[in-house]
Amino acid sequence: MLGIIAIPAFIMLIFVFLLPMSPRWLMLKNKEDDAKEVLSKMRSDSDAVSQELLEIKTSLNIKKSSALKLLNKKFFLKVLVVGLIL
Repeated sequence: MLGIIAIPAFIMLIFVFLLPMSPRWLMLKNKEDDAKEVLSKMRSDSDAVSQELLEIKTSLNIKKSSALKLLNKKFFLKVLVVGLIL
């Protein structure tokens, strides 16, 4: 009964390697050209590709700075410690 569940999981594991990388992940790894290539496959308009790349860049810059700011706050550290203990 448990072995039959492994069949769809194995099929999904195989097909995971055929999925393209996320443009956001590629931008995070400083691979802007690859991200543009993936986005151009999904979007037909080059202006939409450029706009989305710009949105990804700005969101990544905001997230990096806000995550570092959170670590400096005492409240966040208390919540983090309680979460880790639980």
